Amino acid sequence: MRAPLPRWVATLAAGTVPLAVFVGTSSGVAHWLDTGEFVGVASDLGISHPPGHPLAGIALGLARLLPFGPLAYRVALTCALCGALAAASMQRAARHVLDTLGLQRTTSDLLALAAALYTSLTYAWWFQCVRPEVYALEAALSAVILERAVFVESRFPLRDTAALRVGAVALGLALANHHFLALLLLPAMAPSLARVYADRGPRPLLHAAGLTFGGLLVYVYLPLRAARRPLLALGDPTSLGRFYWVVSAETFQGNQGDGVPLPLGERFADVVLQLLMDLHPVGLCAAMLGLYVLLRYDKTRRLGVLLALVTFVFVSGRAWLGFVRSNPDALGYLLPAFMALGILASAGVGVVVGVLEQRFPRPAVVLCALLAAGSLVQIARHAEDASLARYVVADRFDDALVRELPTGAVVLLYAPQTVFRVLGSTGEERLRPDVTFVPMPLLHYPGLPARILEEAPELRPVFAGIELTGDLREPDLQSLAAERPLFVELDVRLPRGLYETLAPEGLYARVLPGGATDTDIREGREAQEATWARLLAEAGPEPDHDTRAQIIYRRFHDAMFLAAVGDREGARVAIEHVLRLAPEERVARALAAVLATPDERGPVDGELIEALFQHMGSGVTRPTVSAH
Repeated sequence: MRAPLPRWVATLAAGTVPLAVFVGTSSGVAHWLDTGEFVGVASDLGISHPPGHPLAGIALGLARLLPFGPLAYRVALTCALCGALAAASMQRAARHVLDTLGLQRTTSDLLALAAALYTSLTYAWWFQCVRPEVYALEAALSAVILERAVFVESRFPLRDTAALRVGAVALGLALANHHFLALLLLPAMAPSLARVYADRGPRPLLHAAGLTFGGLLVYVYLPLRAARRPLLALGDPTSLGRFYWVVSAETFQGNQGDGVPLPLGERFADVVLQLLMDLHPVGLCAAMLGLYVLLRYDKTRRLGVLLALVTFVFVSGRAWLGFVRSNPDALGYLLPAFMALGILASAGVGVVVGVLEQRFPRPAVVLCALLAAGSLVQIARHAEDASLARYVVADRFDDALVRELPTGAVVLLYAPQTVFRVLGSTGEERLRPDVTFVPMPLLHYPGLPARILEEAPELRPVFAGIELTGDLREPDLQSLAAERPLFVELDVRLPRGLYETLAPEGLYARVLPGGATDTDIREGREAQEATWARLLAEAGPEPDHDTRAQIIYRRFHDAMFLAAVGDREGARVAIEHVLRLAPEERVARALAAVLATPDERGPVDGELIEALFQHMGSGVTRPTVSAH
């Protein structure tokens, strides 16, 4: 009889198959959201937004050592490798569970491989591995921790505590990457740690705590790199107070629990719906069967409790934070829950396979092999949404956002995604050192205003005006515009009183020192429409979700501005672009109704414009300047 293949072969397949998919569907252009920021971090070992993500800064920075491709692609490859390592670790964890259920070695390996492939090729997992982000790295570390915890429970009582030590190192590193996600693992691991304490006493746990603390030393990266003033050092953690401000993520602590608009029940429903979409109802039913089986038997009950706790804690944590719908970052938080559910599903299928292999061992092996091959159906299910292989449209936006700006320009940015795109393009390509970009939503970050003023002292009156009145002032902007080309990004937070000095140009509005005339506005709008024609042609009739959101956001604000200054024709064109992509958007439809009468002239009523802005802009905060 032929000897079975070594067990590492299935584990290797669990990593290499997803890796090939991830590498083949990555892009040389950073996606939207904050992916551009992490390209900027990788460009010179910078510091990202709180909590700083020091391990990601180091790991993504290593992508610069790869000898090929744009930096955004190299960083995406690093994430792809992390996602593949997570899949391999998940396969090992599923194998431990199936071994405990009594499956034969070959069927256990193949069924664990099927579970790892099926789960890692979901949209939620796949998309984290083709874009520059921290979640694939966190998933790799979480998978190691989960695999070691499953190993401990499946082999209890332990001959030694090596598995505990490995998990402790991984936990320390995970805390140095995304501490909130790492901390969520602790409640799920608590019963396992309590059993180790009861069996071995406090010594193994003290050793593990020391190893975890060693991983936390990675946080020293933050003040060391901040002292060298990299291109990106958000929060400037050069003092103890600033270090705490960054690591504690104090600036985001209102965006959770009662600070999230949707009711908690709806947020839970969002999470469950996403699990159904990615894992399919059949997969979730298999997971429920697996949980029932594991909880039923004494020898597997601890495994069932562990996997159930991981699922519950991460689903609850993501629901508490909110912002789940259509948010790939939210899906990154759920990857440990995906792992646990995938392992539970393998246990559910494993029960059926175990019954079959008792009488028909060869057909059982064939069935598991078919399940492993069939799990690749996930590629067809999710490729359209997850693949970025042909993604270039964001780079076309960069032309208008960065590359085509006049020499010596100053740009006041309001949209966080614009800020991140600019950080990525300037970091990767070292573009436009002559241009000063001012990220208005980040001016409360310690050290950032002072650093901007070092490079552009002529901005001091603008910052002083914000500190004095809480907003931009027209005289300050016009004085600056007389010295340097000055642009602002249209946004609900931009004071409407500034409109009279603005004219469209590119994807921004330009501040004119003497105020804008109707001719300035018309000529600027016509040139802007040519820019948009180019971008919309590149995006295609059905742009991806995040590009669609960018078009809607920008064209809506164009329409509001043009309506407010009396260019109704231009406003109609802009709002038509919005309604073509979002026909049910109520505020856009309300503005379109106001503009529907073709023979009306002049500005739309200011109170109506303000009411529309108030309807869409509740909860938006005004910029503030950090005094630190």
